[in-house]
Amino acid sequence: MHLVPIKSLINTLILAICFITFSLTVKAQTIDRFALVNRHNVILNETDPLAPLSVGNGDFAYTADVTGMQSLEQYYYDNGIPLETLGTFAWHSFPKTGNLELKNAMKASDFHGRKIMYASMEKGDAGQYFRKNPHPVPLGQISMVRGSGTSLSVQEISQVNQKLDLWQGLLSSKYTIEGQPVSVETVSSPDQSTVAFSMRSTLLKNGRLKQAFRFPYAYDLSIKNKPPFQWNNPERHQTLVISRESNKAVLKRIIDSTEYYVAVSWTGNAKFESDGPHRFFLDATGSDSIEIVKNDPGKNTGRKVAQSTYPVLKISVLLNWKEGSSYHNT
Repeated sequence: MHLVPIKSLINTLILAICFITFSLTVKAQTIDRFALVNRHNVILNETDPLAPLSVGNGDFAYTADVTGMQSLEQYYYDNGIPLETLGTFAWHSFPKTGNLELKNAMKASDFHGRKIMYASMEKGDAGQYFRKNPHPVPLGQISMVRGSGTSLSVQEISQVNQKLDLWQGLLSSKYTIEGQPVSVETVSSPDQSTVAFSMRSTLLKNGRLKQAFRFPYAYDLSIKNKPPFQWNNPERHQTLVISRESNKAVLKRIIDSTEYYVAVSWTGNAKFESDGPHRFFLDATGSDSIEIVKNDPGKNTGRKVAQSTYPVLKISVLLNWKEGSSYHNT
């Protein structure tokens, strides 16, 4: 019978005790959630069309340029990543032309001795239609524009300082236009299709800047990978003003068989006015600050504007980090 030396047993016992003690100590330590999240914040100091930043919640996302809004939409599309507003609730299909059915795009293929049907006849009429439909609905663009209503250019924006604070779920954008500072904070609801903004600048007060809301028909799906918005078909969709009050407006969007509502609310004495069938301006002339909340409540009546205000949305995001589990891998 082989006997284990007493010294070896003692060493093994000591190692086991040290391991257990270390494990209990590590387990007792709490994770510094703020430090864990905060170290991944994103900071930009120049306009980069390959690095737009988003706020959202998994079911909704708003992607912004360095202005904190979607003011440079064409520049970002041409040179990098498109600026989108999307929600999982909103889908659209182009009207069918003819009696198109999915079975007409199906083809049998051999798979381990069995015939399996796949929608692989993509070059036919049915294949082309069902490759494109249904597709997400672009929920419109919210941008900063000149007081005249024309789009800003990249050259007008300088001294960029943009930060995506992951702990607060807050996109903070600071920059200069016409030599004047502009500050925009952008935040999303954690559980609704809602985005909110807080803007400050003397350019708002003197009417040199205002906000624009515009809605495309759909995507041009003849272009693959990065289909652009269709802005040139105003007759194929509708944007109806359902109600308008001193600090809120409700719009109804009708795109073929798809319908959804857009609720916009704001602070102060800003004016919400239409400029064509699918474009609206919010003019805060007289005030150097404004807060805006845009909510897309899907197929609800849309008459009740979201009660969430900008400060409430900021606070609600923090609760997501403070509750639930965390994992720290060093």
